[in-house]
Amino acid sequence: MKWIEWTIAIGLVLLGLSCLTMSATMMAPSGGQYWSNFVQICTLIVMPLVIIGLILIILKRKKGDPK
Repeated sequence: MKWIEWTIAIGLVLLGLSCLTMSATMMAPSGGQYWSNFVQICTLIVMPLVIIGLILIILKRKKGDPK
């Protein structure tokens, strides 16, 4: 991918995260916890990706193991 495609993709992801966070903030009864909601949403998105990535790395290493 070219740098402009990466820039557009990252911009759309950030825009989506911002909209998701704003929606969660507006639905909360206290209403003013934007950054805590943002961190929580990012954590909930990143953790499964990290776990899946680690599982794939482990499976690739086991596949290359001659034993």
